[in-house]
Amino acid sequence: MYCLDGDGYVLANYSRYFPEVNLSALVAQVLQTAASAGTGAALRELRQELL
Repeated sequence: MYCLDGDGYVLANYSRYFPEVNLSALVAQVLQTAASAGTGAALRELRQELL
C-alpha cells in the first residue's frame, strides 16, 4: 500500500485508518485463503480481521 507523504507516495505497511493492522501481512493472508478456500471465505476472514 502506498501513502501520500509530502510531494510523493511512499510504501507503507500500516494505514492511518487501521494503524493496528499490518496491511501487507493481511493482504497476503487473505490472498492465500482465497486461493485455498475461495473468495467467500477470504472476504469473511478479512471482515473479521477489520472489525
